[in-house]
Amino acid sequence: MLQEVTGAFARRMMDEPRVREVYHCSHALEVSAPQSVLVLSKRPIQWSGALRFSSQKSATVVGVLHEGGPLLVAGVHLPSDFSKDS
Repeated sequence: MLQEVTGAFARRMMDEPRVREVYHCSHALEVSAPQSVLVLSKRPIQWSGALRFSSQKSATVVGVLHEGGPLLVAGVHLPSDFSKDS
């Protein structure tokens, strides 16, 4: 799971043959937000979804094919708002 991934970094990473040969990516080429959470899996990813809560807070949820059935994996990026109430 990678956090604060930019679209340019995700595309560059997934352009590497050795990365593509080993990993499935949650949504590398669809990263449209300035920063996102990216999931890499050695198992096939059935589906993925991204949620944006604010400009700095996001989550990615993926459904991974696993031997015992589907496995849900979620990654969140929830940095502090740097306010006294956060």
